Amino acid sequence: MDKNNSLISEAQKKLASSENNFVDVPIMDEGDGLTTVRIVAPGKSSGTSGIPPFKTCSGYTYYKIKSDIITLKYTTETYTNDTYEGEIKVSTGKRHGTGTYKCKDGEKYVGQWVDGNREGKGTYYFASGNQYEGDWMNDKKHGQGVYTWKEGHTYTGRYVNDERNGYGVETYKNGDRYEGNFENDKKSGYGIYYWESGGKWEGQWKDDEHVSSCIIF
Repeated sequence: MDKNNSLISEAQKKLASSENNFVDVPIMDEGDGLTTVRIVAPGKSSGTSGIPPFKTCSGYTYYKIKSDIITLKYTTETYTNDTYEGEIKVSTGKRHGTGTYKCKDGEKYVGQWVDGNREGKGTYYFASGNQYEGDWMNDKKHGQGVYTWKEGHTYTGRYVNDERNGYGVETYKNGDRYEGNFENDKKSGYGIYYWESGGKWEGQWKDDEHVSSCIIF
């Protein structure tokens, strides 16, 4: 049950930082399957019809949108160029649960799936040598994550719909680092750039450029 509580808590955080009305969470039951629970943001529509909520907490409303247990099976599937090895939902044949998807070009995703989409925790290995490890939603990087470039610099922070948005820390190969806000995948808002040599540049940024700042040594 602790794992279920963690999944629900993480889903609420994702919902709070997105414009979505709701998020569906696969909850483990005492058997060998999952039950889908829909968590609806305060004041938002559930997208359901004729299904009463079973719980309300802190403004969030909970619906069991499937009364039956989702049965999973482990399988290996081969496509024209790609392969998938992991769990699928028996009723639909869609990737659901945990599994690994490998592409012919060397790219690979290892992690959680919901109804055929990357969702939950997972790691994506790019053909370029880059890597992302963190949260996913609707097949996109969404939530907290770490992106590592093969050249040696990293980003640790928030993602929204595949782009860096919110607070993050970017550390560069030469030892410099930026700590501050990102918007639409670029440094925007308040941030501090630290030089490896010891100085720092603090102030406002827009589209990766500093627009008002001061140098502090």
